[in-house]
Amino acid sequence: VNAIGFLEAGRRVVTVGDDGRLLAWSPDGTDVAELYKSAIPLTGVEVLTPSNHAIARDAAGALWDVAPGGAVHQVRTPDGATVSVLRASPDGTLLAAGTDRGNITVYETARWTQLLTTELGAGVRQIKIDPRNRDLAVVTHDGHVHAIALGPARTLPLGDVALGARNLDYSPDGELLATVCGNGGTWLYDLRSDTWAYGAEHAAEVFFGAFSPDGALFASGDRRGIVTVRN
Repeated sequence: VNAIGFLEAGRRVVTVGDDGRLLAWSPDGTDVAELYKSAIPLTGVEVLTPSNHAIARDAAGALWDVAPGGAVHQVRTPDGATVSVLRASPDGTLLAAGTDRGNITVYETARWTQLLTTELGAGVRQIKIDPRNRDLAVVTHDGHVHAIALGPARTLPLGDVALGARNLDYSPDGELLATVCGNGGTWLYDLRSDTWAYGAEHAAEVFFGAFSPDGALFASGDRRGIVTVRN
């Protein structure tokens, strides 16, 4: 199993694996349904809410839209690049795909039209879409953070910043961007005022960080197993 997602507000689970199967099953039962079968491994999955479409990526770089009833549509054809990150917007209307070559494509999922395509200087490590669909933030494997506007009405003072970044997250209102770094530090960036705050709560490489649902807390965890919660 390479990735999991949740359907129907958590009532069902989807998994993809090296056997090429996209499976849907109930966590409290024995039912299993095969929604899609590929001849090569499936390496990731992202579920669109509220439509419950599962978007699977395969080892060749293709993307497949699998509807709850089993209808399949190919979103992306292989081009030699590996899709390293797949991220849906919270409302399911956008899907961002990043590759090991630094290419970013943002799709509008209603008709699978391309809203944005761009190329960055290194392979894509992480993508997050603003909760209000105004922009997206990207971490590349060279440690840079990139902020990319998704429409002409959005002005972003932050563009491309070298932070030694490992992961990032938006606050629920989309106005704060938190980045955790390889040196153990955390950067908080306020998009409204273009201001930064720094904290060095960890003595080891930080891998992940996330805001609480109300945005009041930010939690991060490091290589040594230490978890820090910031107010």
